[in-house]
Amino acid sequence: SDLVDWQYEGRTIRLVDTAGLRRKAPVQEKLEELSTSDTIRSITFAEVVVLVMDEANAFEVQDQQIAGLFERDPHTAPDIELLNTTEELLRLRRQIDAVIASHLQVIDTRDASVSECGRQTRGWLVEELLLGTEDANRYLTVARALPSRPAVGDALAAAQISLDHARVIVTAVHKAPAEIRDVVEKELVKAAEVVDPSALARFARGL
Repeated sequence: SDLVDWQYEGRTIRLVDTAGLRRKAPVQEKLEELSTSDTIRSITFAEVVVLVMDEANAFEVQDQQIAGLFERDPHTAPDIELLNTTEELLRLRRQIDAVIASHLQVIDTRDASVSECGRQTRGWLVEELLLGTEDANRYLTVARALPSRPAVGDALAAAQISLDHARVIVTAVHKAPAEIRDVVEKELVKAAEVVDPSALARFARGL
């Protein structure tokens, strides 16, 4: 993303030009996966989002879906559009979860919530942000594993796996003998793309 700061009526405005979004299927190259995650992160923290479309194809299905994600009444949508939009929302949630886990990893490492709020990271999530204990544990389990399990973070950021998948993987890898952890991680990430978290947990127990 490109950042530009400018002044307007005495206020500093930061403009962020992102790389944009495409549907999951065409996102293949590692660089594009990273740029997609960066775009999601920018949207997450923006106060105003401006959607810029290709003039020659201004109303492609993908553009319409992104533009309407937060304002469409599902009761008025055709079935196929409703399915596609929900799929897109779930994909975006996986990428946002990747950003949240990445932020929590840094917060936890720096003890940022301790210095700023007087609470450990889990306590801050539960007591300040009112996150459920199970949700807080799930995020922190994944976040704390990210430095040693980058493949899990990459798969989550690319929306190839969910946060629940990621938790199953890092938990199983932690229990595996040190000499085969990289192999276990690789196999579980691959399996997570085609099975649900419960089935993945059963598969992990059989390794």
